[in-house]
Amino acid sequence: MNNRPDINPKPTKLDKVIEFFAWAGLLLMWFLALRGYSDLPEQIPMHFNGKGVVDRMGSKESIFVVPVITSLLFAGLTILNNHPRLFNYPVDITPENAARQYAIAQRLMRLIKLAVVIIFLLITWRTLEISKGSMDNLGTWFLPFVFGITTLPLIWYLFKAFKKK
Repeated sequence: MNNRPDINPKPTKLDKVIEFFAWAGLLLMWFLALRGYSDLPEQIPMHFNGKGVVDRMGSKESIFVVPVITSLLFAGLTILNNHPRLFNYPVDITPENAARQYAIAQRLMRLIKLAVVIIFLLITWRTLEISKGSMDNLGTWFLPFVFGITTLPLIWYLFKAFKKK
């Protein structure tokens, strides 16, 4: 049984900025996919290998797969973020530290949500550009970028979580 305090810390200004950019990125992704759809050829890139090279093609309708998946992840992370009591924590949650631990865990979830949106926004944009012939792959920078944008918030979180248990 989870007997942690059931509180939901108020978002800070920075949290609101992170949320704003996550929403803006999600809306931009849908805008790009909807706007670019009519100009797409019948076959477009659907999958990329570790080097960012196209290794599978699909119908032009598949341009909406990434925005749909991103929207589902976005919704799930948003809902989950309203229940920080349910998260797993690297420290014991007590009534004394719950508000602080919940707030930094919620910030981590917001940063992860923003990272997911940025990653999939880039994939959508690059897919459109590759389909138009103005680019030929995601780029060798993409996989290290994904690693960095997902790992750095976790490192930040662990540092903050253990700083003042």
